Amino acid sequence: ALRRDRLPNRRVVIRFEFTGRPRRERYWLLIELGDTEICKTHPGFDEDLYITAEAEAFVKWHAGQLTWAQATREDRIRLDGSPPLVRAFPTWNARSMFDVARVLGAAVAATYP
Repeated sequence: ALRRDRLPNRRVVIRFEFTGRPRRERYWLLIELGDTEICKTHPGFDEDLYITAEAEAFVKWHAGQLTWAQATREDRIRLDGSPPLVRAFPTWNARSMFDVARVLGAAVAATYP
């Protein structure tokens, strides 16, 4: 799950590109009015934040097995977008729940069993 109290109070579209697999995977996270939706196709709005990550590193970060500092320092997770969104993104993760990581991880795993 995401920490709804920390999400932007406007629509935000985040594009995820996962690497480290035989084929790159692309997904979008749409945040709007506190609701979130993961999309396999472009949701039709401008993208506000771009995340390129090794799929394994992203899931490990969500699971608490890799720190944000380590993942970004080693260039395993890269963000591009407005500085406030880049800074805020890692704070949205509710570490006790892994819904977004599970959905994204499941989507990547289903593609590459």
